[in-house]
Amino acid sequence: KAGTISFWAKATGNDTQHRYLFCMGTGSGTPYSVLLNLTNADLWQFYIRKAADSAYGIAAVDDVVYKSDTNTGWHHHLISWDVAVAGSFRWYIDDVDASVTPSLYVDADLEYTVSRARICDDIGFGGAYVPFYGEVFDFWMSLDTYFDFDVAANRRKFVTAGIKPVNLGSDGSNPGATPVVYFALDDGAAAANFLTNRGSGQNFTESGTLVVAGDSPSD
Repeated sequence: KAGTISFWAKATGNDTQHRYLFCMGTGSGTPYSVLLNLTNADLWQFYIRKAADSAYGIAAVDDVVYKSDTNTGWHHHLISWDVAVAGSFRWYIDDVDASVTPSLYVDADLEYTVSRARICDDIGFGGAYVPFYGEVFDFWMSLDTYFDFDVAANRRKFVTAGIKPVNLGSDGSNPGATPVVYFALDDGAAAANFLTNRGSGQNFTESGTLVVAGDSPSD
């Protein structure tokens, strides 16, 4: 019922399409289990499905527009949830409460066990859905740990007060939880190394070609 996501992202194009940063599911024709993407209206949205049926347990859409030509640069996101606790949903962007109120927040087991998980791509729905068009830094996800990000000390586990990255550890456990997914790239490493999952889950397989970004949130 709980989880936390931390990531840095910079949108660089395809503003009129749904750009998928991370998703989990079973393939075409079934609902996404976990969905994190920029919509064709350039809004970040986040959904998680309930385990028992096809309905969602969490549905949240930010109201800040992130067009690649007007809202440039890196942005840090912290998202946390525990659907067993009403009012516990948190979404901070660049260390500021984004005040995102979920349209759905149901106390139910969430669907975390599925056959597909992808970063910077959708799971095969086609149509207006495209891979995330941009750059990603330190994508970290736990599916069993909740952090209350209203507490500044919890935010400092992931981002500094000056909006810079924090060293999350070689396996991502420095914040005090072991992530199931943690994608990071060391200085000078090949771009494909980004898909070596440093968390407890499996590695991902590259499809297409990854390239190292020209800058990072650390710059």
